[in-house]
Amino acid sequence: MVAFLSKLMRIALLAFFLAPAGGALAQDEGNPTIAILRFGYSIRSGISTTEAAVIDVLQAYGFISEEERPALISRSDMAGENITILFGDAGYDFADAALMVELALDQGADALFTISTPVTQIALNAVSDLDDPPAIIFLQVVNPREAGIIESACIKPANVTGLEASAAYENVLPLLLMQDPDLQVIGTIFNTNTDAVVVGAMVGSGYNLFFEQGARAGRILVGYLKGDIDIARTGVDSSSSMGVRVNLDVAKELKVEIADELLEMSQATLEDGRLQIDQGRMIQLIQALGVGPQDMQALVQPLRDSVTGARQGQSGGVSAITVAALQLESSQASYKAFLESLHCTDEMIAEQLAALRE
Repeated sequence: MVAFLSKLMRIALLAFFLAPAGGALAQDEGNPTIAILRFGYSIRSGISTTEAAVIDVLQAYGFISEEERPALISRSDMAGENITILFGDAGYDFADAALMVELALDQGADALFTISTPVTQIALNAVSDLDDPPAIIFLQVVNPREAGIIESACIKPANVTGLEASAAYENVLPLLLMQDPDLQVIGTIFNTNTDAVVVGAMVGSGYNLFFEQGARAGRILVGYLKGDIDIARTGVDSSSSMGVRVNLDVAKELKVEIADELLEMSQATLEDGRLQIDQGRMIQLIQALGVGPQDMQALVQPLRDSVTGARQGQSGGVSAITVAALQLESSQASYKAFLESLHCTDEMIAEQLAALRE
């Protein structure tokens, strides 16, 4: 009886977080419904970098308006003029993750953005017996093959695609030795987010293409909504990266001098409460938007200033720039090229099947 009541309480709480304060969403039957579901977010309760990038793409392609954006940035469900968006956060609880997926399906989600391996696995299991399952676009999944989500980039459930992420973790140990060559004993704390330096880590290292993943996932979603792609024939994208961030404020407080090599490697540095992004990293962010060389240099400094302003509590500047960049002709052309690069041809499918049978 206690377990049953506990489940009811979880359902009630998740229903509250998957619906606005006024009750159920008044959805337009003709509009698609998208559910953005994450396992948890340890840095802060608001929207993540990946999710913000997805919203940027949706806004750039006219699915949401500037007036509708504030609700989405606060992760509030929205029944908009052209799209309905639902949010879910399981708080790192597997039982709540299962309930979160069930509630999204009950609300008629046409597509599920599943952020993390556990949520993706739960969603796959939940839709496995449906005749017409919603599309599943997964993000921040490190080993989708080992997790049983896909067999290869093109050999996968017909309703599934997504973005595989990996980091060269073997490069982390050398960073420690750069800082202290005489190091004898180490302890590790693992968190998939390189934003750890923002909340107190002195040095953070790992996968750092969260914005890029969001931008790519957003383009896949737009392609699906516009009918430009068939999810069954859309292969899983893959990216690997290794980024370093340094918090000089924490180093100063601990009276630790950061090694010059680490400072040179750092793509972002927090000092005097200001987050400074390396120019090379800013160029990477702009490239992720598909902006051509002729437009890139004009965006580097404004975007860097906007990122710093966002850290200081100002809002709107970053999204205004990224949305405008996504609407440039060069970016629109790269959208088509990106989707074409993911298309699984008959030859690709045959080759991957043969490789799996070896």
